[in-house]
Amino acid sequence: MRKHDCPAAALALAIAAAFAAGCAGVKSATTSPPGTAGSGGGAAGMGGAGMGGAAGGAGGSAGAPPLGTAGTCGPLGVAGAGGAAGGCAPRCGDGTIDAAAGEICDDGNTRSGDGCAGDCRSIEKDYACPQPGKACTYLVKCGDGMLGGIEQCDPPNVGGGCAADCRLEPGWVCAAPPVPANPSQPSACHKTVCGDGVREGAEACDDHNTIDGDGCASSCTLEPDCSSGTCASRCGDGVKLPPEACDDGNTSDGDGCAGDCTIE
Repeated sequence: MRKHDCPAAALALAIAAAFAAGCAGVKSATTSPPGTAGSGGGAAGMGGAGMGGAAGGAGGSAGAPPLGTAGTCGPLGVAGAGGAAGGCAPRCGDGTIDAAAGEICDDGNTRSGDGCAGDCRSIEKDYACPQPGKACTYLVKCGDGMLGGIEQCDPPNVGGGCAADCRLEPGWVCAAPPVPANPSQPSACHKTVCGDGVREGAEACDDHNTIDGDGCASSCTLEPDCSSGTCASRCGDGVKLPPEACDDGNTSDGDGCAGDCTIE
């Protein structure tokens, strides 16, 4: 009977050994040092539960964002390169006026030509920017009897020289509106005469004649310069060649193509 007891004794020893190993694992899990902060700066570290620390990701619990830089966001309470204490550093285009940075307007973008300059440090002519984060207001109103912005005449005199959008009608020129303004009095306009030696209205030139080939065409538009044997286009001659962005046959501003043949 004694030799039949050996397998039972061996089984008991195996169970005891397994139980001891389990206890050792539990002790290791509960006594291991807590994990250190990850590279992202969180409180939890590399270890997980039972592996040497509280539960945590490889980079910390959430991974703190990088320190704030000008125009970017950083962790709260940490001054970024832009000088803000935490969060997003103030910047032009964020819809908030930062007087310390020299801003006097901020319409929520960094485009020029819409009232608030691209650097937020000046309000453009004929605009008002009363509310940060909102579009600026264009103060010029066609029909108020006062010239402003790209207006060429005011008030309108449709068919008589001043179009409904306060632009000159082709072949016309209008006098400046009276002071004080009188919106009920249409602009005083007269037709231009090509060849009279007076450059006015949309005329690009007027050389006292209506002869072609002398630099100023019979329509009072500039002709290409062909004196060197190769014709070269000039701004205002009605011929669009590089580097011109446009050429409407005149050198007047306010008609869509500026006096230097750039688009307005």
